[in-house]
Amino acid sequence: MSDGVEERAHRGAAAVEMALVGLLLFSLVFGVIELGLAFRTRHTVTAATAAGVRAASVGSTDALSDYRTLQAIADAIDVTDVDLVRIVVFRADSPTSGPSASCAAGTPSSGSQPCNVYRPADFALADDVFGCGATSPDRFWCPTDRSAETGSLDLVGVEVIARHHYVTGVIGDTFTFTSTSILPVEPGS
Repeated sequence: MSDGVEERAHRGAAAVEMALVGLLLFSLVFGVIELGLAFRTRHTVTAATAAGVRAASVGSTDALSDYRTLQAIADAIDVTDVDLVRIVVFRADSPTSGPSASCAAGTPSSGSQPCNVYRPADFALADDVFGCGATSPDRFWCPTDRSAETGSLDLVGVEVIARHHYVTGVIGDTFTFTSTSILPVEPGS
């Protein structure tokens, strides 16, 4: 008689153990999926930043340089897949510096550390909106004012800020990625 009671007790223990192990296993699997998707977002943002800074460097003094920079970023990133927060095109002080605090916070500046700040909606702007006019989005650091003279080349930086939305919520709701890249402007461009 006691054998039947012990057998039922063991079946109950096995169910509890399976529930605990299953929860741990599912958490691990979903955690790996979430981190993989976050890594993909980070990689996409980094690649878009590199494409943008190359376009900014090559077309540095062209009046449509910032327009072409935005187009290069749009081509490198699936805008519907990554939640872009803002893009900053700035004059860098050194190859390792970033934009000024106000530029990084999203406020364009024409001061000693000039920058142009763009939002995702700016991808849809026509090229005739650019060109350093009084209301142009690139007027704060006009591409035609960038130095492309050998010996006094400006350093152009591009910072892309994007938000990753976690799918399952196991890790959290969102995470913000910031990628910055700096290159000297192409001489004589």
